[in-house]
Amino acid sequence: AAEGPCVEPARTKAIGAEEIAEHVSRTGGTPFSVASLDTELSLGAGLAYSVLHHVRRDAIAALETSMLAPWASRARSHPTVPAVRRVSPAVDVPDIVVRTDEIAVARACLAAGAQRAIVPAWALAGTENVPRGTVIELPRIAHDRETGDLVTAARAATHVVAGNLGLIALAAETGAIVDAHWGLNTTNPWSVAALAEAGASFAWLSPELSGRQAAAIAAHAGIPVGVALYGRQEVMVTEHCVLMSIGECSQVCGMCPRRKGWHALRDAKGYAFPVMSDPTGRSHVFNSVPLDLTRALPEIIAAAVAAVRLDFTVEHLQEAQHITRLVREALVAVASGRFAGKPAEENRLASQSTSGQFFRGIR
Repeated sequence: AAEGPCVEPARTKAIGAEEIAEHVSRTGGTPFSVASLDTELSLGAGLAYSVLHHVRRDAIAALETSMLAPWASRARSHPTVPAVRRVSPAVDVPDIVVRTDEIAVARACLAAGAQRAIVPAWALAGTENVPRGTVIELPRIAHDRETGDLVTAARAATHVVAGNLGLIALAAETGAIVDAHWGLNTTNPWSVAALAEAGASFAWLSPELSGRQAAAIAAHAGIPVGVALYGRQEVMVTEHCVLMSIGECSQVCGMCPRRKGWHALRDAKGYAFPVMSDPTGRSHVFNSVPLDLTRALPEIIAAAVAAVRLDFTVEHLQEAQHITRLVREALVAVASGRFAGKPAEENRLASQSTSGQFFRGIR
């Protein structure tokens, strides 16, 4: 039960039963909903909506207290941020890590100043002389029938990126260094701690975080963390190959000639979303414009993350190499205090880009 102040005669417009029902039934954000409502209302009664809201909140609070009364004597314990020693980057400038499907692009970016290059396991099949600094990416989606081959790939590598929780543990058991993929939605220190416990020694943070949120996680992380700086972010993975819509399919995904080029899905507003199909037949859909956080480099370095990531998809080799070199120069300039502070438009790596959630974050 809950009571409000005495109802007075309306000074202007009297309140109606339908208005009372509408405002009393607003229980969104609570575990309750109004199943039925009986109203006794005097003619000409006046009542502010805020009063109805206050009485509704009091009634719901009383109901919750009554329901939880049998457990009221139990001591409440609130979770706290893991009290772990913060791991500082080995250098003042974060590492540059590129992600690409092309081994030639990986070589070019490593030569341009990147410390590591992430390449999918399928793109390295049959490749000789894999360049030093190459990290094998295990897929985000892996069925039981695929796990054995992926574990074998991890065993043959020294460093891998695992895209799901099961593969983190399996890859760690092989003795490889394991990075947690950005698709694992790492958004707080608890998730970083859980990934570390599973076997990860590095975690890529969710691209939905703001700079302030990333800094807060890095300050309490027991393992190094990194953020995305540039590139088209993967927005969807589908089991169905969208390239089948082009025409008759041979069902031999690994040798499909359609995979040699990029295709795109166009939405109702005319934006084109690049699509790539991998040898397993899964389609990967990427954002219509790349992420570009070069204007936020001072904030990224201040966050003390260990690495920044450049995701190259439709960029050709020379463009990817040029962007890597520009980012390396900009990182060194910011870290050394020589950042010129040029207008944001001049610092952008792409003519059309997005800053994602970096300046807004998630709630």
